[in-house]
Amino acid sequence: MLAQAPARSRNHQVATWLDICKERGLINELQVEVLRLLASGLTDDTVGKKLDISSRTVQRHVSRVMVLLGARSRLELGILLAARVPTH
Repeated sequence: MLAQAPARSRNHQVATWLDICKERGLINELQVEVLRLLASGLTDDTVGKKLDISSRTVQRHVSRVMVLLGARSRLELGILLAARVPTH
């Protein structure tokens, strides 16, 4: 599905997919905030401290979104979301 699309189209699909997942209750505001903070360059530990959750919980949120988007690695997830998740 997403893996076959060209990069620009795929970025649009990811943003749309995140919106759909959020609307359907598949991801929540905390997961979006975790992604936003990670996209801004923070580590799992820093994100966890900022949101008062453990770094392991941060990792679980990331893993869940990776599964939903079909990302094969955190790097791929970061690349897909970097231009789509607002950092401020």
